[in-house]
Amino acid sequence: MLAVGKLLSRLLSGLASCVSLFLLVTPLSGQSPNGAAAVFAWMIGGWTLCATAAAVVHECGHLLTCLVFKVKVQEFRIGRPDRSAFRFRFRGVTVWLGAPSGGQVRHDPVPSRQRSAAILASGSLANLVVAGLLLAVAVVTAPHQSETVGFPEHEAVELAMAVFIGATGLANLLPFRTRWGRLSDGAKLLALSSGRLGRKLRPDEIVLRGSNGETWRPATPQEEAEFQLDAAALKRAEEDPQAVLPPELVGKWLAAYRDRTFIGLATAAAVGRSLRKDGRIGELLELVQVFPAPQGRLARSLAHSAGALAYEVALVPGMPSAALDQAVDCLDRLLGLYETPRIQEEHASRAATLHSLAVARLRQGQPQVVEDLCRTALAGPELSPANRATVLATIVLARQALGHPYERLLAEATALDPRADLVAEAATRSRPAGGRTYPAR
Repeated sequence: MLAVGKLLSRLLSGLASCVSLFLLVTPLSGQSPNGAAAVFAWMIGGWTLCATAAAVVHECGHLLTCLVFKVKVQEFRIGRPDRSAFRFRFRGVTVWLGAPSGGQVRHDPVPSRQRSAAILASGSLANLVVAGLLLAVAVVTAPHQSETVGFPEHEAVELAMAVFIGATGLANLLPFRTRWGRLSDGAKLLALSSGRLGRKLRPDEIVLRGSNGETWRPATPQEEAEFQLDAAALKRAEEDPQAVLPPELVGKWLAAYRDRTFIGLATAAAVGRSLRKDGRIGELLELVQVFPAPQGRLARSLAHSAGALAYEVALVPGMPSAALDQAVDCLDRLLGLYETPRIQEEHASRAATLHSLAVARLRQGQPQVVEDLCRTALAGPELSPANRATVLATIVLARQALGHPYERLLAEATALDPRADLVAEAATRSRPAGGRTYPAR
């Protein structure tokens, strides 16, 4: 059913785009060929306006319903979750504004199934209401007689927006999975049902088995409620690698991991970083050894955590060769995963995995492959100053081991963020006056 819904949603979206572009270009049909550039600019600008309006109206519908039901909103996003966006905080809500291709409203759990359904349906309902209003305005303001063919420009924009916004609302009511792995509003509505399909779609029905055969279980409602209270700390840890987690949270999330709950999987990356910083390497290796392979609907989130754990292992100098081999095997599998059509668009995640592999290969005594592996990360626009400093420091360590010049890169990495991973290590291994180099372990 999800495959059929996805096909129908794409057909509906494609048809709406074609109709909207036709309506936009109709008022300019009489222009001379010299005006082709103006026609093209008008089409692109009009289509962007339609897409932006559709996304904003849809997400505002979810947002307003949450406010009516007094459900706390955590995040309001316009744009895809795997693309960069402008971010700010407003009254406790994280707002993301990016390219107008989708969006999301994250909120606290809703105990009532009826209210959950209302929140899910409100986005598409807002689209359909606004589309109807735009269509009514276009009809009311249309001239009764016209000597020209087509519509006036303002009427063409209103009709194009009505078509695109309405089609977006209808498409979201179809059951399918988006390109970045999330269920559409229609699929989430089906998941609220008590039937077989609803049970299949609900996240808490996912059965996940680890490499040792143990079954990971969903969190209980009480565990989920406690985790929601700690979510802000996890968010800070994800956004700032230098953030220090409270010891009580590390202990709680480590216990959740050992209890094989999904919460333990969600927090594994933050826990692994804390364990490495505290020198608890044995416990870090324990996390890596039992972490399940990325699969199914959780592939994206599992791949992120698995890659982060392998990276933490590779960061530790002098790590046993068996642990490094395991980290390399994990990263190689992730690279294969990022080549699949389902998540091949995640360029930033693939670049991060390549860099993690570069660190692991460096620890294995293969500095000659490091720069090639780091090139993809340096070429991407998504790197923060701290991440760029880490990648540069990785190259510096490789060049030190090879006896190649590295001073300029080390100076740039130190200037970007001297606290970033590997920067201090690269600085301490810098070449003394005698020209001797210190090989990476």
